[in-house]
Amino acid sequence: MDQPVEWLRYEFINQTNNSGTIALLWEKWMFPFTVETDLNKDQLAIFRNELTGDKGFDWKSWAQAAEWCAEHNTNLQEGLQWADYAISGQYTGEKNFRILSDKARILNMMGKTAEADALAKAANTYGNMNDIHVYALQLMRAKKNKEAAALFKVNYKKFPN
Repeated sequence: MDQPVEWLRYEFINQTNNSGTIALLWEKWMFPFTVETDLNKDQLAIFRNELTGDKGFDWKSWAQAAEWCAEHNTNLQEGLQWADYAISGQYTGEKNFRILSDKARILNMMGKTAEADALAKAANTYGNMNDIHVYALQLMRAKKNKEAAALFKVNYKKFPN
């Protein structure tokens, strides 16, 4: 350390999804230690626990868990089950753009493209202009430029202004 630290200070350095180094700085000393976790395992355990409680009565909680699985490309089979429950679960099910497009995204990631494409088209009937635009951008990130371009055209026809 170049400059002495008058008051004890904590810094978080070298952060990743599964670890980080915490450094205690004081005077001219630095005491670093690393903390590690298994993000996927821990977050999935949190979802499983929360979905058995009061949050399990809201489709948004199921949708959030499914979306997280897609975002992190992990536990896709259970993510698909969570998406299904968000859509048609007893007391919670709701068909809307968000969950239908999330389910289509998971199906795509699992290689079930025909089923995913059909579901994505169904989702578009529920989506507003921004929903459809964001989904098309997700397709572009997934290197599905042809599908994204078609969706941008559909969005323009549906919302010309």
